[in-house]
Amino acid sequence: MLVDVSERFMSSSTEELDRDIRWVLAYIGDAYGIDRISVLSFNSTENLVRRVYQWPPNNGAPTTLFVNAASAPWTFSSIYAGKGFHFSTIADIPAEAKADKRFFKKMGIRSTYNVPVFVANSVAASVSFSMLTCQRTWAEQDRRELGIFVRVVGTAWQKAKNQQQLELRDQDLLRSQRVASLGSFSETALPGQSLIDCFGTVRYSPEACAIFQIRPGTETVERALERIHPDDKKLVLDRARAAFEGGASNLIEYRLVMPDKRQIYVEQRGEVEFDVDGKATRWFGTVQDITERVTARKTLEDALAEIEKLRDQLRDENRYLKSEIKTAQSANNIVGNNPRFVRALVAARNVSATDVTVLILGETGTGKELIAREIHAHSLQRDALMVSVNCAALSTELIESELFGHEAGAFTGAFKLRRGRFELAHNGTLFLDEVGDLSLDVQAKILRALQTGEFERLGGAATMKVDVRVIAATNRDLRAMVLNGQFRADLYYRINSFPIEIPALRDRRDDIPLLARYFVERHAQGLGKRIETISEAMLKRMRRKNWAGNVRELESYIQRALISTAGSALDYSDDDELTSPREAFVPPRGIRPVADLDSVQQDHIRHVLDQCDWVIGGQQGAAQILGVPASTLRSRMKRLGIARPH
Repeated sequence: MLVDVSERFMSSSTEELDRDIRWVLAYIGDAYGIDRISVLSFNSTENLVRRVYQWPPNNGAPTTLFVNAASAPWTFSSIYAGKGFHFSTIADIPAEAKADKRFFKKMGIRSTYNVPVFVANSVAASVSFSMLTCQRTWAEQDRRELGIFVRVVGTAWQKAKNQQQLELRDQDLLRSQRVASLGSFSETALPGQSLIDCFGTVRYSPEACAIFQIRPGTETVERALERIHPDDKKLVLDRARAAFEGGASNLIEYRLVMPDKRQIYVEQRGEVEFDVDGKATRWFGTVQDITERVTARKTLEDALAEIEKLRDQLRDENRYLKSEIKTAQSANNIVGNNPRFVRALVAARNVSATDVTVLILGETGTGKELIAREIHAHSLQRDALMVSVNCAALSTELIESELFGHEAGAFTGAFKLRRGRFELAHNGTLFLDEVGDLSLDVQAKILRALQTGEFERLGGAATMKVDVRVIAATNRDLRAMVLNGQFRADLYYRINSFPIEIPALRDRRDDIPLLARYFVERHAQGLGKRIETISEAMLKRMRRKNWAGNVRELESYIQRALISTAGSALDYSDDDELTSPREAFVPPRGIRPVADLDSVQQDHIRHVLDQCDWVIGGQQGAAQILGVPASTLRSRMKRLGIARPH
């Protein structure tokens, strides 16, 4: 809706604004089920309030209505103070505001939400959303969203109002020129001299003297030129010379610098008179202070730029949310009654309402991201996005662009601007998964973003400012990495403000039956199975298993069991899977391999990687299980052509 409304106003001409404001009010009213929307214009020094827009129209009656502010003093004093207000029933209005209660009863309003409209830091109008047929509780989300629309509508309304004021000013200016030459100037050449080279007699009206701050009786062209901003002086003189030489009328906007260093904007309209020989003899015209108009125009341009920024941000957020739907849906429930696991869950919920940085520790597959989502769901940032980044899944070259974004042309293939995860998570939560896999260079940039909330996009010079709550997770021993110089100590102490350790599945074996039943219920229907029971024998076998991949491995095991089961009782047994990874790859005695050595290594490495969910480094990574450094394993995978299947 915000994109639709913004695009409507951005493409509106001045003549279409009034029509489009009415269209937007109807659009909002229908979408939010509001009985009446009114836009009120007022001046806090006056008692009369004018209604300039109303939806829906009142049975063909004129929209414009004047209301005496004294009839509802509490209401309009709140609006003048810029506070706004809302109530679900008239009984919610303070007891002392008896006149206001009578006012709303007379107007037939049962519930209302009123939002002030600010122009140049002062309240110039308000928008009232009212219910006439029933009472309504105004939810915080609805109030926040309606407030955004009020700002957009208010900006458009002010644009229409400014245009009307400009048209009235132009009419007044024409009248002033005809009647008394208000704000006018007249400069005549000396006899025998050219107007281009030398001005002779000069006359500025009192209003023009006030604009240039020149004392009447002492005005000269030189005095007026002294006031022109140095960066605009050449433009003004070039335009004047072109008018003198070509006879064209002169319309120019430029800046004046006042004696107190204050800058104002003026618009100057001029005409040149010529004698019978074609010589310029007189230059006359008007000058007008348009500072307020320029300020309003810049305010509108800034507002439209902000709308454009919001639209781009909404587009990026929607694109990210679509990619996260499956993850968010799969993290609906947290299952477990084990005391250690429950303590970790309680700690997560206790810290959620703070803005403290959290570090979640645990082996691969223990549910670290699930706990992070639980923290976000109960946090102050729960209405904003939680953006996840798997630091282990991206190369050093890509992780910086993923986190901080890049400008168009920052590197080969960067065809357009891209906002990073820090920007997407503004006012929300950023989850840095496997933070121990970050390079030292990227660690330094993340530390700065955490400490100051500032960073630059790749290839950009502008400093971005964000407010992000960070949750980090790792399956590595960061303290040992700090001692070995592999992880920055300052970043470690920054993210380790509140550590939460998630126990491995082998340390919470009492939760295995509960988790197994949960995964059966979750996957059975999708696989076309109807499972009523899990055999005790299978549960005992699962309790004995080492579960190097933890809950993630258990889920995969249950899926394979469901596929292999024909009846309604789940009873699956695979002796190879119920041994530890090291035991699983010891060949039976007396059997000689028929494959070559490379093939055996390929199968062996793939099997271990599958068990570890293709995690190479870390305490539970494939490299540790195989007993080789992570760099050696990566080199061997490259030589053998082993890549993670898609």
